[in-house]
Amino acid sequence: MVKAIIFDFYGVIRSDEYHDWLKKHGFESSMARKKAIDMNKGLMTIDDFFQYLSKISGIPAPDIQNEFQSKASLNAQLLTLIIKLRSSYKIAILSNASSSYLYDVLKKTAIDILFDEVIVSSEVGYIKPSEQIFNYALEKLSIKADELCL
Repeated sequence: MVKAIIFDFYGVIRSDEYHDWLKKHGFESSMARKKAIDMNKGLMTIDDFFQYLSKISGIPAPDIQNEFQSKASLNAQLLTLIIKLRSSYKIAILSNASSSYLYDVLKKTAIDILFDEVIVSSEVGYIKPSEQIFNYALEKLSIKADELCL
């Protein structure tokens, strides 16, 4: 019996402005992806990451951040579904992200209250699809693997 549902955040609940930015600026297969993995593992701060993007693109870091924010959108239909599911299931986010950035987005959009758990790769030190991060999520939700829907 399913007791919990985990959603990814970027590209599912909210648009994935990072990957869109890389594509728009021609950095799809660059070192920027490795730096993003470092940030997602908590090895680099979000500020350092934006500074790196600034260095490789020539665009000031604040302008990059503003571009990310101006392009971002929430999936309203999915949020409506999540609100309905909350009465029957534990709801969590499992995201490869900088925790400070993700928590800031959740708070600013006022959707943080919709989730029982927020599991962020930079806090755990593992990124999806590693088994370790999913095991961590199971522990946080106090459920077994067969009680989870992804």
